[in-house]
Amino acid sequence: MNIRLTILLVLIVCKFANSQTESDEKLYNRFEIYFVEEFVGSQSSYWDFNKKELRQFKKEYKKTTKIPDSICHWFIDLEKSQIKEKPFLNESDIEYYSPKNFKIKLTKSGKEKMSQLKANTIPVSGKPFIIVANEKKLIGAWFWSRYSSYLCDRIYSLIDEETELFELSFLNCGNDPRKEMEFINELTEIK
Repeated sequence: MNIRLTILLVLIVCKFANSQTESDEKLYNRFEIYFVEEFVGSQSSYWDFNKKELRQFKKEYKKTTKIPDSICHWFIDLEKSQIKEKPFLNESDIEYYSPKNFKIKLTKSGKEKMSQLKANTIPVSGKPFIIVANEKKLIGAWFWSRYSSYLCDRIYSLIDEETELFELSFLNCGNDPRKEMEFINELTEIK
């Protein structure tokens, strides 16, 4: 009886693991990346706290995921930030997005556009962009220079001029919007 139960549990775990792998392997497209025309960020960043406020902040938020997004220094307010009229990368420049490893694969035209965005032309405080799908602003992020002495506490992508893949990295301040179903649901699954 114990052997049957063990085998059944192993089969259930394997089935669950396989279904997780399949869902992790899904790829998405049909979104665009816009540079920010008018950036509106955190109005009350922890960078602006005095020593007393900073001590209280550290005491209150022992886990970085519990920090309200609006307190994160590099938070981009999607509602208030204005995007450029035309996208930097449009749908034809983006082959797919993988939620498994948070990488965006570019087409040839996308790679050419990225090569024009050189690491030494990005300000040390980054270049903000917003991912848009179905005319809806979904995620605010930053193109970041490898030469910057600043750390981005939200979503960022280090610029590599010769890449066809770039990763949306996250430094753990607040909630990770890359994992939110609202973001994934707005993208179109590649079948």
